[in-house]
Amino acid sequence: MEGERRTRVRALAAEERWIEAKELLETSAEADRDIEWIALAAEIEAGLGEHDRALELYTRVLDERPRHPAALYNRALVLIETRDFEAAVSDLEELVEVEGEHEDTLSVLAEAYLGAQFLVPAWLCARRWESIAEDGGDRWSARILAARSLAEMGRREEASTLLDEAIQLSSEPGEERSEAIAYRDELLRPSATDASDE
Repeated sequence: MEGERRTRVRALAAEERWIEAKELLETSAEADRDIEWIALAAEIEAGLGEHDRALELYTRVLDERPRHPAALYNRALVLIETRDFEAAVSDLEELVEVEGEHEDTLSVLAEAYLGAQFLVPAWLCARRWESIAEDGGDRWSARILAARSLAEMGRREEASTLLDEAIQLSSEPGEERSEAIAYRDELLRPSATDASDE
């Protein structure tokens, strides 16, 4: 019965039917003691926007199993949502130690680095993400993030060149390519500080 209930709760969570998932989870006798139930409860609380409760539950999981991959990844997502980028970086770097480099992890880690203003790691991580991305849209997202990192370092011209080279080499249509073109054009426009320097 518990196995069926857990499967049903997971299915509801996957469909983002958070309230129903929480109600069903709360009927489980194991929900407050079993680590996997607690991790699932944390995911549901995050889905409901209850960030403090989600963080509390993920921390319980990680106190018992410090290298729990799903808890590390999902807690990092909540930390990013609450703008605690440095803590998110810590969880994601630990996750890379546990599972190695995966596209999903690198994409979130690059964003967390950028949010924390760890600009060189953000750029390096974005380039690494780009090199292993299988989807064209993900490669464009990685290039844009790498360019944003360079621009934040004050290297707007290099950021523009990075995007320009990618635009010229690729004819992959899509929203991400259009976003790269728009961002490249924005980088080429003189900034307010450039105008005041003249």
